[in-house]
Amino acid sequence: SAAVFAKGLASPRWLLSLPNGDVLCAECYQGRITLLRDADRNGVAETKSVFASGLNLPFGLALHEGFLYVANTNSIVRFGYQVGQLKAVGKPETVVANIPSLGYNMHWTRNIVFSPDGKTLYATVGSETNRDVEKNPRATIQAYDSNGKNARPYATGLRNPVGLAFRPGTSELWATCVERDYMGEDLVPDFVTRVSQGDFFGWPWFYIGKNRDTRVKN
Repeated sequence: SAAVFAKGLASPRWLLSLPNGDVLCAECYQGRITLLRDADRNGVAETKSVFASGLNLPFGLALHEGFLYVANTNSIVRFGYQVGQLKAVGKPETVVANIPSLGYNMHWTRNIVFSPDGKTLYATVGSETNRDVEKNPRATIQAYDSNGKNARPYATGLRNPVGLAFRPGTSELWATCVERDYMGEDLVPDFVTRVSQGDFFGWPWFYIGKNRDTRVKN
């Protein structure tokens, strides 16, 4: 069954559950992260407060070694975090700068996740167009060392990867991907897939395996 946990949010796009049961919500167009607290554990958030503001289309959220990481459309930043904290203290520290911002339609979302061993930070970067050939890091999942250094493409040919998660208890990375437009009502399906180092998923030349998109000439 489903029930309302919180309402009155302006543009909720991503959630992160914290160790004490608090929930962070990225209100993207407002440039803020909102903290929702259900103190009596009745399934309804009694309080709603601004945890951090002044961000640039924040989306992805991750907690790692005492820091809350936030993926803006053009960067990854972090705030110091202690369990139970209601508000970020100080200015955000930039971990990854100069990520290509915005993108085709809703492709401004940047999602992040740390590997189970904590050594690698993964981030999604959507395409800038519907089906044009683009340069790295567009249409990829990027990998960084945990400190945000040593950027490299982990998987490519993903038009707009959005969700990222590790299968619990494993080192398997999974992702959702939003596929290309204007090929008919049944094409092209979005998909969920396991992702491994060096995988190429076809965009923009191919879709759903070996199906060639003849509109792409290069």
